[in-house]
Amino acid sequence: MKMSSFAWLCLIATGLLVAALLATALPASAQTVASTIAVGAKPRYLAVNPTTNRIYVSNGGSNDVSVIDGARNAVVATVAVGTNPQGVAANPATNRVYVANLGSDDVTVIDGASNKVAATIKVGKRPLGIAVNSVTNKVYVGDADGNDISVVDGASNAVVATIPFASGPNGLAVNPAANRLYVVTTGSEGVLSVIDTTGNTVVATLPSGSNSAEVAVNPATNRFYVTNTMIGNVSVFDGANNTLITTVNLGERPTGSFGVAANPTTNHIWLTTFSRGTNSLVLFDGASNTVTATLANVGSGAEVAVNPATNLIYVVDTDKNAMAVLRDSPQAGASQPTKLPNTGEPALPTWAALVAGLALLGLGLQIKGRVGEGRGSV
Repeated sequence: MKMSSFAWLCLIATGLLVAALLATALPASAQTVASTIAVGAKPRYLAVNPTTNRIYVSNGGSNDVSVIDGARNAVVATVAVGTNPQGVAANPATNRVYVANLGSDDVTVIDGASNKVAATIKVGKRPLGIAVNSVTNKVYVGDADGNDISVVDGASNAVVATIPFASGPNGLAVNPAANRLYVVTTGSEGVLSVIDTTGNTVVATLPSGSNSAEVAVNPATNRFYVTNTMIGNVSVFDGANNTLITTVNLGERPTGSFGVAANPTTNHIWLTTFSRGTNSLVLFDGASNTVTATLANVGSGAEVAVNPATNLIYVVDTDKNAMAVLRDSPQAGASQPTKLPNTGEPALPTWAALVAGLALLGLGLQIKGRVGEGRGSV
């Protein structure tokens, strides 16, 4: 068998090219659904303690909280709390977890070390949203029907102040670096209030959009993000001067958006949307203020949380009594996220492509060897 040096060189090059291109063309596992974890009945909200790598999910249907080990993606404890638990917040400095119980008008304090209830604090009417300032050890509870925020001292587990509002507070978020609390209130025209937590005073009131639902802060960029339920967009604000930067639609025709979480490590903002019966997870790039990817059929509970230490994303699935785990990375917006098996390994077609390319490479080397032998025997 005779083949010119140019011919077998082309064959080898083709094998290398096929192996390289096909192996990298499909999404990497770092940009995909990694696992699904069963939790309690009707999970609602969730919070992450990045120091202990624990995730806490409030289960409104079973009146408890699922404690998940982020390293093993396994439930390690179930803690009974008040009636119809909703918002959850974790303080990594004290390893305490706070749960707003909508049906019993109180907050359950969980000791993260023992997974035991440390205290129960009576607050206002129908507490929903909750946030914690890990620097000052203050907890802020939005009393949806009480039209106020209860300020709890984390050291004494006592309500030390009440901040009045014109309507019920919904989503809450804290920027500890700036000593600011951000609160969105319900209504056809959403209102965002900026509170100086030093004196618990409102320093700015901003229109946030139609039926604003949740708010999240990126402390690394001092920007905060508000989701607007009825029109499916997100409003981006500058925390330095409390001004609106832009408002961006989250897809082609989303009929609503709910949850939002910011990853300060990657500057990625993760949001949940729904449209025509489909729940999606949207990746929003905080640097360019653009939607870079959408993952359909992820979760159904609208809430999302981020662990910036591990770059893992957690999404509640209320319909399936579960929580989805996804991986984030600086390149996550470069390709469309795709569901993969829970092993986290690349899908079979990727390996098949790699084998095919290497086979072509081997064939080229084999032909080269035979050609060389033929030349040597002449």
